[in-house]
Amino acid sequence: MKVQGLWTNNQNLNSYVYFSEGIGWRRLCTSNTNDHLDMLVQLAASKEQDHLVSVYENNGIITQVYAW
Repeated sequence: MKVQGLWTNNQNLNSYVYFSEGIGWRRLCTSNTNDHLDMLVQLAASKEQDHLVSVYENNGIITQVYAW
């Protein structure tokens, strides 16, 4: 799947990613600031370069990102 959109605001750990293939909006992990920012940067780079990604979700929240 590909990242088609990103959304965030000035609240801590509050970012969403919009995925292709009819998946839609998903929230990034909210448990750790460093993990959250690392995933956001990886997903933003994948969107910029139009690369595929794969994610693992737990209850609708992304907890792992595989970007290549």
